[in-house]
Amino acid sequence: MTCYGDVNPCDFNPVTFGNVLEEPLEAIWRRVATTGVRPHRSACRMQSARYRRQYIDPITDAERLPVRIERLPGDGTILAEKAK
Repeated sequence: MTCYGDVNPCDFNPVTFGNVLEEPLEAIWRRVATTGVRPHRSACRMQSARYRRQYIDPITDAERLPVRIERLPGDGTILAEKAK
């Protein structure tokens, strides 16, 4: 979590699942659990070319960081819905 309340996968990742100043942490955590981005990994996501193509490349220079996960095409929610 950043000092501004954004819940990000890691310090170096410009993607956020939500902000605790705007909604409860429980709701944000449910969002984390229903996306393809899991909260813990043994390797750095930013070093993965596949992750960067899905989540980082779609971010434009004009956007304010961090970018909400729902804004990105690779957010994994479609995959999570199909798994139900």
